[in-house]
Amino acid sequence: MKERFGAQLWIAVGAVTAGALLVNVASAKGFGLDLKLLAGNLLVVLAVSGEALFAILNKRISTPLAPLYLAALMSSISLVLTLPLAAALVAFSTVAAAPAALLATVYVSIFPTVIGFWLWYSGAARASGGEAGVFMAVLPVAALALSFLLLGETITPIHILGTALVVLGIAVSVSGARTVKKQAAEGAHV
Repeated sequence: MKERFGAQLWIAVGAVTAGALLVNVASAKGFGLDLKLLAGNLLVVLAVSGEALFAILNKRISTPLAPLYLAALMSSISLVLTLPLAAALVAFSTVAAAPAALLATVYVSIFPTVIGFWLWYSGAARASGGEAGVFMAVLPVAALALSFLLLGETITPIHILGTALVVLGIAVSVSGARTVKKQAAEGAHV
C-alpha cells in the first residue's frame, strides 16, 4: 500500500508481534516444541493473514466497498463454498448434529462472522493498514482471556508479559495515530 510507517508504528508492530508470539507459544508446560500447537498456530496465522490481506486490498481499489456490503459478501461467499461440503457430510455421515452444536453454529454465523466482519471492516476503513494490522494482535489476547474465563486454562507470567506487550503496542499505535492526525489538522489550518 506504500504506507510509510513512523517510528511509533514500527514500535507498535514490534510490541504486538512479540506479545502475540508469547501468548501463542507459551503454554502452562513452558516452551517445548508441540507439533499440534505449531500446526494450529500456523493455521490461525494463515487465516488471519488472508483476512488482513482482504482488508488491505479493499483499500487499494479505487472505490472501497462499504463495510456492511463487505460483511455480507464475505458471509455469502463462505456459505456458497461450505454448503456443498456440509451437504456431503450430512448425506454420507452417521454423525447427528446435537441441538447445542446447531445453536453454537447459528451464534458463530451471526456474531463473530457477520457482525464481526462488519465491525472489523468499519474500523479498518478509518485506519491505515499498519494501524489495522496492530489491532489483529487482539485475537490471541482475547482467546487467552476467554480460555481462562470459560475453560479454566492456566495463565502464566509469559502470557501476562505477552498481553502487556500487545496492550503497549496498541497504546503506542493509537497515540502515534493521534499525533499524526493532529499534525495534519494543524498543517491544514496554516
